Amino acid sequence: MDRIVENNLLIDFIVSPGKRIYRHLLLALFFGLWLLSNIPFPQDTETVEIIFVSGMILLCAGIIYFNLYVLAPKLLFKNRYGQYFLSVLLAMAISFVFAVVILVKVEAFHPEIEKDGLTPGNILKGILSFAFLFGILTASSTAVKLFQRWITDRIRIFELEKNTMQSELELLKNQITSTTVT
Repeated sequence: MDRIVENNLLIDFIVSPGKRIYRHLLLALFFGLWLLSNIPFPQDTETVEIIFVSGMILLCAGIIYFNLYVLAPKLLFKNRYGQYFLSVLLAMAISFVFAVVILVKVEAFHPEIEKDGLTPGNILKGILSFAFLFGILTASSTAVKLFQRWITDRIRIFELEKNTMQSELELLKNQITSTTVT
């Protein structure tokens, strides 16, 4: 298994436990660059925008890690698809509440923020945007976890086939040796 992983740097990066920290740093770099690209920088930056976007980035990271390390391994990989789906929906509802809390806290500390108006259309648009973002984050983190598992399974299958072939070859050699001796 280790030889196959060592020969391909991309596979090694994706599945090797020793590279986990680098995968997480790459994710943090992605979120950091996303943060910088979504805030007018530097003279137009307002503290309110930084706080809100930072809170949303932390929420997104929480969604990704919760799915990667709790939901997918404990439910999806144990073929509990219904429980996984319901857990994702529950996590989405809880995350939405957190997003609203972040927004309310930012507005409470900065009453000078102009409000767009809480029309039903704006509320629906916000809910749909959040659900879309949550779906993308959940689907992409699930895809990464499934891809890691698929690669690991393929490596295990290859190793088992190789070991089986070596065992069969040794058995044949022993049979040939025992028939020639007798």
